[in-house]
This record gives sequence, C-alpha cells and structure tokens, in this order.
Amino acid sequence: VNPLYGRCNYDNFAAAFMQAFQVVTQEDWSVIATFVMDATSAGAIVYFVVEILFGTLILVKHAAVFFLVLPPF
Repeated sequence: VNPLYGRCNYDNFAAAFMQAFQVVTQEDWSVIATFVMDATSAGAIVYFVVEILFGTLILVKHAAVFFLVLPPF
C-alpha cells in the first residue's frame, strides 16, 4: 500500500516524475523523503539533497532564461 492514499509512489514513470517535480519545487518534500527513508534506508536522504541542490539550480536557471532572455509577447 502506497502512502498518502496512493499518491506517493514510484510505481510508474508519471508518478515518479510527479514526485521528483514535487521535491525540486520543494513543496512538502520532507514527507516524501520520510516515506522513502522508511521504505529503504536513511541513505536515501543523499538522493533528496542532491536532487534539491541540482534540481532547484536547473529549475532557477531555466526560469531565468525564460523570463530574462526571451522577448516579451
């Protein structure tokens, strides 16, 4: 049984992408990290720290390109 009424899972690509997006946007990512660490090991926090650091950096970089470089409509 997956936590959060089945919403927190890595069973298919769409669900895994949604979880990764939620972690990168830092929207309640600690709940997902806790569930993953309970299911695997405490070493899973390394994945979340790396994903937050690099994922957020890439997200901010793309947002800067989108809002600063592209001409206004």
